Amino acid sequence: MPVTDFTDFPASGALIGLDPGTKTVGIASADALRMISSPVETIPRGKKLAPVLERLFALYDERKAVGMVIGLPLNMDGTEGRRAQSVRAFAWHIL
Repeated sequence: MPVTDFTDFPASGALIGLDPGTKTVGIASADALRMISSPVETIPRGKKLAPVLERLFALYDERKAVGMVIGLPLNMDGTEGRRAQSVRAFAWHIL
């Protein structure tokens, strides 16, 4: 079940941040105390999603993460466009 509020995460533990784009997925990680977030890597997106998900979950396990945060691109007026729909579809694959 997706978390929509940061209070739903455990009080501590590393978080993985995702910035899914059309050609790459940017990955960042916050430390266990969530004081510092740092870029981790950029995963290229090909025609198949499986290699992206495999690498993503490997990073999740390596960092002993307790959750993921996915950036949702909104239009300037706050509405969702095609990119937001694409990100939501990507997020459902992670669930």
